[in-house]
Amino acid sequence: MPGLFADILDASLVRTGSGPVRSVSRASRTLKLDQSGQFSIAASGVDPSISAVVAKRVAQLTGLLGTPAAQVFTTYASGIVDKIVTSVDINTNEVTLTFSGDDLLSELANTSVLNTELSDGAGGPITIAAALALITAFVPSWSFDVTTYASTGATHTNTTVDAVTHIENFYIGGPIVGTGIPAGTTVSNIVGTTITLSAAATASATVAISGATIYSSWRASQC
Repeated sequence: MPGLFADILDASLVRTGSGPVRSVSRASRTLKLDQSGQFSIAASGVDPSISAVVAKRVAQLTGLLGTPAAQVFTTYASGIVDKIVTSVDINTNEVTLTFSGDDLLSELANTSVLNTELSDGAGGPITIAAALALITAFVPSWSFDVTTYASTGATHTNTTVDAVTHIENFYIGGPIVGTGIPAGTTVSNIVGTTITLSAAATASATVAISGATIYSSWRASQC
């Protein structure tokens, strides 16, 4: 297809191979209602760069869009290569390689991290900014706008912390950190917006407190 080519990128979105696959003969992208979907690209099996097409690499289909006097490069599809099929035309002996898979939005929508934990490398907590940096290292073409819901609570010289905001940041057995709360303290119980500590606080004040997580709303967008 004139004007269309496919770049093959590694996990860090760095181009691989000797150049783009320029012998694209057929391409399609199928979208679902949520705008995620699948892509398929067919190219010559003897293209000089076809060896770069490997499962789990990113295929990015690009072409020129616009009038001859004002053409711009436009990305039509970008996704993870999951399936590679080689076919041979029995009349011409022409070899075609068809590679397909989920586009990046669909790949993210269908991927679960289950109980993945992000830490400072030694099992300690990290900041939201550091956590996002780790996440985007896996999907470098995505960015995140984050609204963070940090917590505060009223400590007393006992094991009660009440008037806790964003109680969803805490869970029973999880850590809790804040001014006047002894190091290593965990959450013994949660009732409404009141937390019971495993060790008594040493001061009475309204302080910023944090747990194992900080609840956030994230809006992801493809760069």
